[in-house]
Amino acid sequence: MAVELWFPVPVMAIDVDPAVREATRTKVLAYLDSERGKRDVPPSPAESVSTSHDGSYLSASYYVEAPANCGQLVFPDPIPARRAHRAFTKTQGGAYFLMPEVGFTPKAGKLVMFESWVEHYVGCNKSDQPRISLAFNLRRAR
Repeated sequence: MAVELWFPVPVMAIDVDPAVREATRTKVLAYLDSERGKRDVPPSPAESVSTSHDGSYLSASYYVEAPANCGQLVFPDPIPARRAHRAFTKTQGGAYFLMPEVGFTPKAGKLVMFESWVEHYVGCNKSDQPRISLAFNLRRAR
């Protein structure tokens, strides 16, 4: 019997080259320490922030700094009926087909890209250090 994946959701997670990682980190930290950065980049609230990716094809997060316990990037199963069914029948488990959500633990130098329509959220930063990430969307040029 063949098993087909009808609703796969691609997520790309790669570790960026160390030289690029260090150059990016240096530039971002210098900007955040500048007067302009202090004025234009307020810290995010402690809880997850809801954002819109309307008109985008891909969304991404690049982690500049990611201390332990700084909150995962979490993707709930994109099919609500399946999430409800798994909770009702208590058939949740550790295999991807049985998980109600999947989380990526942030790591400095990691880039995570996904289709913009995919529901996601970021868990609360429970460390005593800031998580610094660059979030962006890829859109078609107009």
